[in-house]
Amino acid sequence: MDNCTSVTLVKTDVDVVFSVLVNIANVVGVLYNLPQMYHTYKRKTTNDISPIFLHARFWCSIMWIVYCLYYKFWYVFISWVITGSSSTFMLYYMHIYPRLNKKPDFLPVSTSDLDRGELDDVLIDEKRCEL
Repeated sequence: MDNCTSVTLVKTDVDVVFSVLVNIANVVGVLYNLPQMYHTYKRKTTNDISPIFLHARFWCSIMWIVYCLYYKFWYVFISWVITGSSSTFMLYYMHIYPRLNKKPDFLPVSTSDLDRGELDDVLIDEKRCEL
């Protein structure tokens, strides 16, 4: 019976150590994503990030989240939710934000502010330059 107790104590000590490590990892996971998310939000662009990297990271996060849910690895699940959330945030700025805020390729010229006489003067001046 003493053998079982000593094994249980060792396992509990290891569990505590790994719980501390995984909590530290989750905090670091948030911290290392924040600078890039801030940079992306401030510039409203992801031109400095490889699309392949970002898409692979997103799909990897989804697969790990499913795996962690199935096996109930909650600490690892939290880590991948953080990574997946930051990837989703940056994918938004890669694909959706540019479409919502697209500026026209050209600006149409409006002559409504010019009266007809001024426009004629401009046309006459251009003809003089050609002669």
